Amino acid sequence: MNQTVIWILLAGAMIIVAVLLFNMYQENLYRKKIRAQFGHSNRDALMEDGINQIRDGKSFRQPENIQFEEAKDNTEIHLDEPSSSENNEDAIPFSPKRTPKTTPILQAGDNAEQDTYQFSDITLPDLDRTHTQQKLLVDLNELQKTELSWFHPSVDYRAFISLPVACELPTMPRLSVDRRRITLIGNTPDGNFQKADPIPGVYYQAFVVGLQAISRAGLVSRAHLEEFNDKVNEFARQVNGTILLTDIDEFLKNARLMDDLCSRVDQVIALHLMSDNTIAGTELRSVLEKHGFTLSSNGAFYFHKDENIPLFKAVDIEDKPFTQTLLAAQSYRGVSMLFDITSVPPGAGFFNQFMDLTVRISRDLDLTLVNDKLEELSIQWLERVGDYISERQAEMKAARIIPGSELSKRLFA
Repeated sequence: MNQTVIWILLAGAMIIVAVLLFNMYQENLYRKKIRAQFGHSNRDALMEDGINQIRDGKSFRQPENIQFEEAKDNTEIHLDEPSSSENNEDAIPFSPKRTPKTTPILQAGDNAEQDTYQFSDITLPDLDRTHTQQKLLVDLNELQKTELSWFHPSVDYRAFISLPVACELPTMPRLSVDRRRITLIGNTPDGNFQKADPIPGVYYQAFVVGLQAISRAGLVSRAHLEEFNDKVNEFARQVNGTILLTDIDEFLKNARLMDDLCSRVDQVIALHLMSDNTIAGTELRSVLEKHGFTLSSNGAFYFHKDENIPLFKAVDIEDKPFTQTLLAAQSYRGVSMLFDITSVPPGAGFFNQFMDLTVRISRDLDLTLVNDKLEELSIQWLERVGDYISERQAEMKAARIIPGSELSKRLFA
């Protein structure tokens, strides 16, 4: 064998080694990307040790039983005990913006600590009566006890206004604070409640004004509630009304519990379907549509309970939007099937339907069901996921938040 042949063989071997190393490097980058998008890479495959919350970085605990003691007139939920800042008069109760956790790996701890969360009664002291001597058409104490479907006592901070003489609403008051959702409900002389609008000939004898204090933007601050009260006071003066305000400290005591619970249950279960090679976009779309998924303008496929209620979601495993053009022209590594705990109605049947669709799609496309570590999943793991979802949704229902309801949509929009 002459020297030229030896050099050629060495060069070929070096090229092969370089290709193998490059493929290993690409695979490692891909694994890191999947983990960053859909889960935590620093935990056990069954989440024995828990994971970190996106909002506050605190350890995520999963109590086996959470009991809620309904507060008189004002109640609702989410979990975790109030932080120590409650005892600090200078602390401003505020939570950073919350995003839903995408959780491909879940398991309740075997020795989860059992906690009981109690909501105290919220009193409504008369903080500002602009006309204390006038006779009111609606008693303020009775007004604050009225249950209205537009509000939840531990989610919506409320102010109550009663008038001595029924009047039209001249213009919509500017009550917005910190871009929070404001709801103005009017009580007409015939005793009906409706959303108040400045319509000629429509008179109101009382108003209930609510500020949604909890959302994915976090918990509203004390300063913003005080600003809201100032604006509502000004509105009451404009309509010559008398006002009753919810006590801020009592409201925030319950709202913190609710906000913590919202942060806890705000999770999306992700199951990944991976191909050994790639899937043609046309084939992927054909199979998803065959099983009832439709492509949305936001770049994801949705499976609907009916025309208006999306249940499940399918997205590109690399988190790139699907479009008709791209699906017709390129291939994909896989698809992630998403189950939003807060938006899918309660009931084991929905998770069973989700799993049935996932298995059928994986078979039709010859895909492997894996977790964020690209490890194949077992039947036992999937059963635990179903139990986990049932437990989280049971916590929501105990707090009078029905998954998929209008209140749930408000909290997790």
